[in-house]
Amino acid sequence: MFAAFVAVYVALRLAIDLLGIRRYLRRLELGTAFALWFVGEIFRASVGVARIVLGRGWRRSRRWWRCAWRAGTSASPPCSAAC
Repeated sequence: MFAAFVAVYVALRLAIDLLGIRRYLRRLELGTAFALWFVGEIFRASVGVARIVLGRGWRRSRRWWRCAWRAGTSASPPCSAAC
């Protein structure tokens, strides 16, 4: 699909003066650039949220294991925040 888009874009770019589609092609370029930017921003935000969520869970589990090891049991997580 990407190859088809590139082929159509190149054909339009070569025929820009013959067909008088300069404004249309410019809007196509800007729209494509915006779509790629938008997808990139969503991906970046998703990775940021995943880092926060997974990082928070990792810190909690690590703290739980350290406290359980100090207490000498791993049956239930300790309730105190002193660990």
